[in-house]
Amino acid sequence: MDEQATKTTVVGSAWRHRWFVLALVILGALLGLTASVARSASYRATASLVVTNATDAKTTGTVIDANPERYVADQVAILKLPTVTNRAAQIATDELKAQNDPTLPTEVTSDEVRAAESIANVTGTNLINVSATSANRTVARVMADSVARAYQSVRADQSQSTGGGSVESLQSALDANQKSLADVDRQISDLRVAAGGSGVDEQYRKLLQQLNAGATDTAGSVDAAANAIDALQKVERQLPEFAPLYSRRDALLAQVTSLQSQIDNAKGQPTGSSSNVVVFSPAEEPTSAASLGKGGLAALGAIFGALAGVALSYWRDVRKREVTSSATPAAILDAPLIAEVPDLRAERLRGLLPVIEAPDSVAAEAFRFAVTSLEAALPRGVIGVVSASVGAGKTVTTANVAMAFAQSGSLVLAVDADLKAQGLVHLFPMPEETASVPGLTDVIKFEETAYAKIRLESGRDSVVDLIPGGSLAVEPAQVFGTKASAALFDAFRSDYDVTLVDVAPVLNVAYATTVLKDVDAAVVVVPHGMPLDDLERLAAKLRLFSIPLAGYIYTFAPFSEERGQESTAPIAPGARRWSKNLPWSGPTQITEAPATISE
Repeated sequence: MDEQATKTTVVGSAWRHRWFVLALVILGALLGLTASVARSASYRATASLVVTNATDAKTTGTVIDANPERYVADQVAILKLPTVTNRAAQIATDELKAQNDPTLPTEVTSDEVRAAESIANVTGTNLINVSATSANRTVARVMADSVARAYQSVRADQSQSTGGGSVESLQSALDANQKSLADVDRQISDLRVAAGGSGVDEQYRKLLQQLNAGATDTAGSVDAAANAIDALQKVERQLPEFAPLYSRRDALLAQVTSLQSQIDNAKGQPTGSSSNVVVFSPAEEPTSAASLGKGGLAALGAIFGALAGVALSYWRDVRKREVTSSATPAAILDAPLIAEVPDLRAERLRGLLPVIEAPDSVAAEAFRFAVTSLEAALPRGVIGVVSASVGAGKTVTTANVAMAFAQSGSLVLAVDADLKAQGLVHLFPMPEETASVPGLTDVIKFEETAYAKIRLESGRDSVVDLIPGGSLAVEPAQVFGTKASAALFDAFRSDYDVTLVDVAPVLNVAYATTVLKDVDAAVVVVPHGMPLDDLERLAAKLRLFSIPLAGYIYTFAPFSEERGQESTAPIAPGARRWSKNLPWSGPTQITEAPATISE
């Protein structure tokens, strides 16, 4: 079986349920419009901060983070802390009270600030935008500024509480590093004395002698002494016994220089200054409401409606797979499409026999097309008409195809082998005397010498013979699949060009496959919207019993009145119930034919 034929796709589901999706789109748009009318205008104000971490190291003695993005993200997190929010609420309350405006609130709570604020960093920069939304434009501006000022105030308090302590800790670290540097210099000097003996490089010995001579010569040039030291150190750095000491000395010198610079900067910074804010731009009072407007909210609602409709349609199709195309059963049954019959009610047909009652209808033409296809596949013989379950239109299809065969000039017999439903008998109201006439099961089981043959005029001077199911007081398993039933079906082949057997639903009745063993081929009736699981089970059962298939007839196909042909629109609920109570206006005759069953 081709899996692509039954695969559910998002696009396919949306198209099949497009009216449902459209309804949700309209509903979403209407809800958006309703929300825009009910929603009051809101104003949005934004204050901006540019922060840097350079002065943090100067004021607090902390190591500068090599990742500025992380530093800015940390400041955004600080802006959202309850400490900042609570202080912002107090600042906003004080400012609103100071304005003495009766239209403004006299108090702003921290919860209101938290609900109104929106803090975001502009990617790739040190810029932080602090926004606030309110129904009053002045309140929006005041709250945005209050959050930004509260942040600076909290940072200033932090600087004030840690500034003095940081200078002391830096000075302590500087003293420790200078002491370590003096120890290293002493070790280098001691090593020079030890290196004055034998075993050292001759060049180094000469440099050392020159340095000692310069140290005792008070009249010697300072520059000459410095040059001698510099030359001596260059040589010592290359000697393995001196190299580790010089590496340690260089690191200590760098730390001493850095600590001294930090101490100088910290002492020169004003106490309590929030120096990490380089630029502060207060919020301006907004002049227009921050809203999508009626059109924007309606469009947003329509988009959400479309997404919901597509998602629900796809979920429904995945959860409940159905046959939605006349091409789908071909891959599952491995059989051709014989005809596609539209829903009779959608075509506004009053009766169930359009071949007789509405010969110009699309449905009648579809049944005649089925006859043409079957004549090409099976010129004559016994054809079983089957379905997976009840409600597929199997009996109506059998009756119409039989009538169409008769109109084409064939000698046709219809056999009602669905013993429980007796659909063909109910479709054509019979005279009262038919109830006592032996039928199919009576002839086979009780070896009757004659069986009832009901002759129905099918139009165009043609007739269809009908054999009812017979008595219901027999066990079907003891009737079908026997030598007697095989002999009777052989008689049908001899007496008629085409015999159509209305077989019970295969998935509902066990003896259905037994009846099919006596036919030459089967025609499967597949209704539009049939569960794929049922179709797959039916196909598996027919293959299990090696039932040859002539093809399938697709019933209840969606009908488009404008085009007079198939449409992909779903059928209305309940439309699959083809009523059996519509009157049959054609004449009926009852005759008896001799039974041809041999012992």
